[in-house]
Amino acid sequence: MANVEIEVSGLMTARGGRAILENIDLTIGKGRLVALIGPSGCGKTTLMRAMAGLDAPDRGAVLVDGERAHAALQRGRISMAFQDPALLPWLSCWRNAGWLALMRYDQFPTATVEKFAALVKLDAERDLKRKYPSEISGGERQRVALIRALSARSSVLLLDEPFSALDHGLRVQIVANLRERLLEASITCVLVTHDLRDALHFADEVIGFNVQTARFDKRWPVRLPRIREVRIRDDPSFADEASELYKWAG
Repeated sequence: MANVEIEVSGLMTARGGRAILENIDLTIGKGRLVALIGPSGCGKTTLMRAMAGLDAPDRGAVLVDGERAHAALQRGRISMAFQDPALLPWLSCWRNAGWLALMRYDQFPTATVEKFAALVKLDAERDLKRKYPSEISGGERQRVALIRALSARSSVLLLDEPFSALDHGLRVQIVANLRERLLEASITCVLVTHDLRDALHFADEVIGFNVQTARFDKRWPVRLPRIREVRIRDDPSFADEASELYKWAG
């Protein structure tokens, strides 16, 4: 399908003889920003890792623009940032931020790292070049991992709770900045989050886990206006939309 970026079909993944995900079918369009929600233990991270091409499913397939996810990952078409930043402790934060792009393109993306440092509210000189991962907070490490993923110039970005260590005010700014950047670049993004406000602020659509079917087959189109440089949470309809989404997700 020409307009489909990610296609999950008949996915089954098991651990220790127990199915974590079973018969999962899901499509995500090109350039779409999707929030994936569901209770703890429902398989969100497992599904994300399958989409990233990191874990092969026991049955079924994950295609990214028509090719297997693992092949798309090897060709540099997928980048990800997970809740655990997994930074390399022997590299400075600056080198960590550009490491993935350096590995893929054999050139350190200086200007790109500086641009995305500003996007996530980090100072390139003070926070990145002068410090190592052990010298910064958990929230700062998550932001370095986000710069690393963004700097790799992939068409698909997968984010698993990348803002969990950030305070509320900062995550509102970063979510808004990130959304604008992804829309400008026509990047397809899947965000796993427990914060439904982040989901509304970021996504075009929310995909939810259905406890009755044990599948991710609930879809909520976000109906809030998307006006450049306007905080969506300031829109008068945000509270009503959030209330309806909480009921739907419950």
